[in-house]
Amino acid sequence: QVKNGKATLQSNLSTLEMNLRRCKLQMQSMVGASLNGSLVLGPLPTLSQGLIDTMDYEKDLADAKMLSYDLFAAKKKLDEASDTFDDANDANARTTYGYRTARHTYESAKYEYQMSVQSFEMNFRNAFDSVKDYQQVLNSALTSLSYQESSYASMELKYRQGGISHNALLDAEDDLAEAKDAVSTARRNLFTAFRTYYWAVNYGVMNSGQTGT
Repeated sequence: QVKNGKATLQSNLSTLEMNLRRCKLQMQSMVGASLNGSLVLGPLPTLSQGLIDTMDYEKDLADAKMLSYDLFAAKKKLDEASDTFDDANDANARTTYGYRTARHTYESAKYEYQMSVQSFEMNFRNAFDSVKDYQQVLNSALTSLSYQESSYASMELKYRQGGISHNALLDAEDDLAEAKDAVSTARRNLFTAFRTYYWAVNYGVMNSGQTGT
């Protein structure tokens, strides 16, 4: 059973290494680097608590909406439709095909603009909430890691004193490794969520996709 499990793990590891190399090649292609698959990623930049504390939903939303090209384009389309409708809107033309067409175009543009604003605000709210959520997930993961570090230290001492088996120590080591991995994942998700929010606030670029791995 152990041999079979080892063979399965080795197969999964080979697949993982192949996928990792493919991702590195894709990234090298994106940045115009040599395609050798030996790209080494650096650590994530530190995301300070002070930076997160500067988030102000109402102010940031107003700034993001001012910079959004999608909202600008929708508003421009609405203004143009409104001008055309105003030109066609007189007592003598209200029964003509041109008037009806201008009215329908204006109503459609107004609806599209309202939907664009609503969609942008909803996505921005999700981006803001995601940062706060991943922050509390990271705090929880850090608390769990602190506990697992203390637990492993205790189990290591018991092992040296002959109180537990080596397998029990290895189980504790696995728990510690999982806690460390959970912290790394939480840090990555928080950083990604904040970058999404940052791009929305500073460039008006709003991604509708959710963060998380």
